[in-house]
This record gives sequence, C-alpha cells and structure tokens, in this order.
Amino acid sequence: MGNKSVKPVTNPIVPVEMPPLIEESSGMRENEVEVFRITPTPDKCYKHAEYTRNEGRFPDERYYFRGEPEYVGKHVSHNRDGYGNGDRVWDIFNDNGKENRVDYSYAGRTSFIEVPCKANTKGGKRRRTFKRARRNRRKTSRKY
Repeated sequence: MGNKSVKPVTNPIVPVEMPPLIEESSGMRENEVEVFRITPTPDKCYKHAEYTRNEGRFPDERYYFRGEPEYVGKHVSHNRDGYGNGDRVWDIFNDNGKENRVDYSYAGRTSFIEVPCKANTKGGKRRRTFKRARRNRRKTSRKY
C-alpha cells in the first residue's frame, strides 16, 4: 500500500450573472391601460375589465387591459355564494339608477380601476321591495 499523493481539485471561480430581483418593466403597450386586481370598497366608483396581459412575478406583478375599461358606477355590495371551486362572487354597482352586476371570473382576471364618480350617481344600499309579495297575499277573513 503505497502513499498516493492526492492533488487538490482547483476550479476556477466563474462569475455568474444573477437576474435582477425586480424585472425591468417593458411598460404599457399601445392602447393598453393598467388595471388592478382589487376588491372594490363601498361608495367609490370603478371601471371594470378582465386583464389581457400580465407582467412580472408576484408580488411585483402588473396587469394590463387592451382597450377602454367599462364604467360600472358606484359600488353597492360584494356578494359570495357557495364555497371552494363551486363558489360564485359578484359585485353590484349603481350607475345613475342602473344596476350593474360584475361576476368575478374563475381564472381570476377580474380587475378594476378606481375613478371619479359621474355626476348624479345615486349611492346607498340597494333596497329590496316586497310589493309583489304584498300584492299576491290573499286577503282572508277568519270567521268563527
């Protein structure tokens, strides 16, 4: 058993170029608007769009919509029905007396932009009327 000499392994250090932590934004393209995946708050007005392009990585992700988002009005209520994959989420907006319903997409592309309210936007909670129930109620008199 001989004594073998062991040569140390020498690897030259190769500099590795690391990618930047925050990617440089290519920015908005022509005819694009930046939109935000936010949950609307009551008594504020919004425009709605389903984003068409996203850029970056979470948490620095940006969302863009090609075209002009639709004005939906003043936020009235946020609703959720069901649970898990079967749940449905929608918001109710009031645009000068016209009720607009925005259903959230399963893919999660529903986006909003907060905008100034248009003049004469009626706010407040949506009130349910029970006129039909009153009208259809039988008028019975009990005789003993």
